[in-house]
Amino acid sequence: MTRPIYSIYVAHRIRLDETERLAKEYILAVKKRNLLHFEVVAGQHLFIYSFGVMVFIGIDQRFYKKIIEKFASSFIEPTKREISEDYAIGEATEKDTVEQTQVRLKEYTHDRISIVAEVLAQSTAIEYFDLKTDEIVASFEKINSELEKRGELHIKTKEIVKIIGAAHAILQSLITRLSLLDQPDIVWDNAELENLYKNMRSFYELDSRFKNIGFKIDYIKSTSETILSLLQHRRSVSLELIVIFLIAIEIIIFLGEWLVKKFSGLLG
Repeated sequence: MTRPIYSIYVAHRIRLDETERLAKEYILAVKKRNLLHFEVVAGQHLFIYSFGVMVFIGIDQRFYKKIIEKFASSFIEPTKREISEDYAIGEATEKDTVEQTQVRLKEYTHDRISIVAEVLAQSTAIEYFDLKTDEIVASFEKINSELEKRGELHIKTKEIVKIIGAAHAILQSLITRLSLLDQPDIVWDNAELENLYKNMRSFYELDSRFKNIGFKIDYIKSTSETILSLLQHRRSVSLELIVIFLIAIEIIIFLGEWLVKKFSGLLG
């Protein structure tokens, strides 16, 4: 028997307390700080992660949108762009095997499907954050192109600071909210589960994708520092010109007063 898996990034964050309140007809199988795992009916599972991803296992695709709509009030900053991934769970006779189109599980247990759901949820979230990072990189490419063609910057310091903040927020989300660098507790004392987890991570290339986003954020940071330096220099030049202008005005006023006194003396 093959069960479909569907993972979708729905929001920047999901309030799990609100989600639990809305899911009274579902059986709550697991409750953690960043996760609610419901058994909708026998063999059908719903995983809701606080970092904004919902994973459906064994649930017909016709019901996805209805379930998402059901929990919409618990979404914080719902995404306007649908980021999703699909996979499948099949059966294995000897050991868990990760394949191109499905993962074959020796046993269809809560621990095993939890590992599969978590990796898929992390992969979907990484895809979202990777796209967000690409948008920031693209905005810098426009700035650099404008600087190359015109030799001028038409951007405010406040906007650059906001971009830097967005990049750091992405990195923080990857490390803390997605727990990308931490293994699930259930794999520590179980070699089979640990192998399943490592093989799933390897298949979805979580480590290399995480590093790739890190490289992009380093580029954003480096480019931001350069632009801020140019803006600071431009501001310094502007301040110097203002000072020179004010000094020139003082000199003109002084000369005007001196000339008035001079002519007054000659006429007198």
